[in-house]
Amino acid sequence: MKKISIIFFLLTASTLFADTISEEDIFLYRHSLKERKFSEAQDLLSKFQNLKIDQTKLELLETELWIAKGEDLYTKKNIDPLFPTIVMHMLDGGRIQ
Repeated sequence: MKKISIIFFLLTASTLFADTISEEDIFLYRHSLKERKFSEAQDLLSKFQNLKIDQTKLELLETELWIAKGEDLYTKKNIDPLFPTIVMHMLDGGRIQ
């Protein structure tokens, strides 16, 4: 019984002192993405990486950053979708104009 209580205490103590990301940190990260403050979001992402979070969660947050950056570029530069350009090029017989 003594061993079980010691193991339980150690497991509980290790989870309390483990570096984890709070829901507030994730909210701040997503809010900075929404506000297009990418350097702030990148700093938070670096903080998450230093905390050694789960790799899949880190990759998901990284993907959200890249999607937000891509959407921002699309709206700022008003980039035309590539598909119609390719179709028009194919319909034109493949000639470059």
